Amino acid sequence: MTKGKWLMGFGVFLFVCGAAAYLSNPAQPPTPLVAGALSGGLMAMLGVLADKGSKWALTSGIMLTIVLLMLSLAMAMQHWLLVFQGGRDLLTPLLDTALLLAASAALWGLKRKA
Repeated sequence: MTKGKWLMGFGVFLFVCGAAAYLSNPAQPPTPLVAGALSGGLMAMLGVLADKGSKWALTSGIMLTIVLLMLSLAMAMQHWLLVFQGGRDLLTPLLDTALLLAASAALWGLKRKA
């Protein structure tokens, strides 16, 4: 699998997670859906450009993946802390953990092919 395909796959996963977060509670504002669509679309676009040989797109995709990895780590820690303090919402920390694992897998895939 090429580096661009790793970025495109991660982009699709970001969109799916944003949609799942919104559909879990449609009464909330559509922030997760918008964030998932924007970050997923940007990541997929960078993957397409990286597949066409653009080095800056690959570098940008790696940097954006690192930023999303750090963000998902912080969100997962915060949401799991709320669960351990008696919160009942398990879907949010599970989605954050899935994002953390997906970003880690994407970085591993990008590094492995280097």
